[in-house]
Amino acid sequence: MKPIILISGELTPKRLEEIQREMERYKELCFPGEEMHFVIDSPGGNSFKTLEFLEHLLNTAKSNTLYAKIYRAGSSAALIALCVQNREIAKDGHLTIHLPSISELSISRLDSEGRVPKETLATGEQIRRKTFELMKQAGIPEEGAHIDHLLGNESVTFDAEACLRFGIVKRII
Repeated sequence: MKPIILISGELTPKRLEEIQREMERYKELCFPGEEMHFVIDSPGGNSFKTLEFLEHLLNTAKSNTLYAKIYRAGSSAALIALCVQNREIAKDGHLTIHLPSISELSISRLDSEGRVPKETLATGEQIRRKTFELMKQAGIPEEGAHIDHLLGNESVTFDAEACLRFGIVKRII
């Protein structure tokens, strides 16, 4: 039986840790190189913890073939989907790439003088860089209306047809 990991609901730090533990359990039970399948239906969640999780996922991808079925992948869930080598999407599915704004990153992270700490700003920049790196690896063109929309509105949504057209997914299911 192939391991299937459900990535659903809000991706809180606790939920990302649970997914990571589940991945480790499957790696222990499977031979190296075994396929690992993800079903993604999540609006996203904690961008700080997601960076750490993405590194773990990319390391896993070095020794396991990863597959994802996307129903809804928003924000950090979209970044997780982009880390997976083999992607397919439901016909009514969508993938929303989101760049967190400084106001989102700084909620409850202000210092005693009401300023956004430098490490919060640095993490925001890391998230933005990782987002564009993963988009490039997935084959999403670096120029065009979708990038303009992403930069202007901090998010862009690709429906199933657009995901297929841009090569983000291999097929629509």
